[in-house]
Amino acid sequence: MTYRIKKSVAFLLTLIVISSLALSACSKSSSNSASTEDDSDKPVKLKLAHQFASVTDGEGDYRSLLADRFAKEVEERSNGSIQIEVYPADSLMKGKEHYSALQKGSLDMAVYLPFYDAGKVNEFSISLMPGIIKNSAEAWKWPGSKIGDEVEGLLDNNGIKMLVWTWAPTTLATKGKKENVVKEPSDLKGLKLRGAGNDSEQMFEDLGAGIASMASSELYSALQTGVLDGTLTSYSSFMSYRLFEVVDNFLYPDDNAIMYALMPLVISSDVYDNKLNEEQKAIVDEVSAELQEWVIEAVEEDNSQVVQTFKDNGVNVYEISPEESKKWFEAAQPTVEKFAESSEEANRLIKAARELNE
Repeated sequence: MTYRIKKSVAFLLTLIVISSLALSACSKSSSNSASTEDDSDKPVKLKLAHQFASVTDGEGDYRSLLADRFAKEVEERSNGSIQIEVYPADSLMKGKEHYSALQKGSLDMAVYLPFYDAGKVNEFSISLMPGIIKNSAEAWKWPGSKIGDEVEGLLDNNGIKMLVWTWAPTTLATKGKKENVVKEPSDLKGLKLRGAGNDSEQMFEDLGAGIASMASSELYSALQTGVLDGTLTSYSSFMSYRLFEVVDNFLYPDDNAIMYALMPLVISSDVYDNKLNEEQKAIVDEVSAELQEWVIEAVEEDNSQVVQTFKDNGVNVYEISPEESKKWFEAAQPTVEKFAESSEEANRLIKAARELNE
């Protein structure tokens, strides 16, 4: 009898343990399921940084407008499931910090200047390479072409996904009413200049200029105090940083810019691949494609205002001839060849860029 009682008790205890484990498992499963559902309901919050001045009353630098419009459109179309906070004017971090921040995960998106990081990734120099793009028509052929695919692949291999291509034509402005007027490459000799990227600075140095490297946001003070005699930057940056207030001469190549700077809207590849679901990716891609068309128009509109703005502020505007423009293009070729010889990938990039316009 005792044996039977013990056996029954043991059996009951076993049932109790099994039931407890089953209930616990169900509870955990239910909890995990609820947690997953809660997580899926939470919006994806992203940080987008850039160095350009804030938009005021819907007006401003097209690169700043691009960031704001992208954030607004994506949030609306995703019904708030993607929320992008925009940090303009270096308010979150400096432009030269974007690359490492995108890789480390402390930044999700940026209006990014790859040429700032050519010292880390040599091939990023292609994004501000003199002597390979003659005009805006050639620049806008890159998206969707072989060279465009190469550039997008280069960024992606470094953890950065291109969303919207943005080309900014660049030129030179100098101080000094007479002595520092720059018309052709030989006029650079003896001037202290900022060139924006490694290769543009190397080109200017080879032509006899002294070089001082700094961010666009530092140019106003440097020109005002005489630290610089002149600078290379984009037409839009001349406007948004109000550099027409501190220079005397502006070199205007019309549609034949000294060089073109790539400043795309990008997202961390890790964020795109792992934080966005398929529906959210589709929304990001859709908005990017629509804004690509807008950017091309915005760049042209922005550039059309630059000459009159400089003239209105008493700046001497020198419009270079096609012959002078050709001299600038030819003066850049040693820099192009040096880059092409720096690696197999660099050579492939230059070859693809040249083939596009043959």
